[in-house]
Amino acid sequence: MSERKRPIGVMIVGVLFFLAGLFFILAGAVGLGNEDSVVMAAGGVSLIIGLFYILLAFGCFKGWGWVWTLAVVFTILGILVTLWGAFSNGFDMDALWAGLIGIIIPLIILLYLFSHKVKVWFGKE
Repeated sequence: MSERKRPIGVMIVGVLFFLAGLFFILAGAVGLGNEDSVVMAAGGVSLIIGLFYILLAFGCFKGWGWVWTLAVVFTILGILVTLWGAFSNGFDMDALWAGLIGIIIPLIILLYLFSHKVKVWFGKE
């Protein structure tokens, strides 16, 4: 029986998910420490999202099949949220450029997730 070999790009995606998770957890901790109830609620949501990203990161390292599906969904949601943020500022050029830059990496990740060797790693082919 041959062992599957984890693609280096999957490691990179896993590290990016891990870093995103740490960022969300840090933002959540700051929000939970605020006295404003809306900010506290946002902090709680951010904390949960951060923990979920950490779980996705470990799933990338382990090759858990369900992680591939959730990684695709979260990456698409991230692109949509970035686009919404860029266009909700009334076509401010700085926001549009930031939005464009903010979707390049997730688009590359999304395309990479659909490559043959990545789908094989996650048991999708």
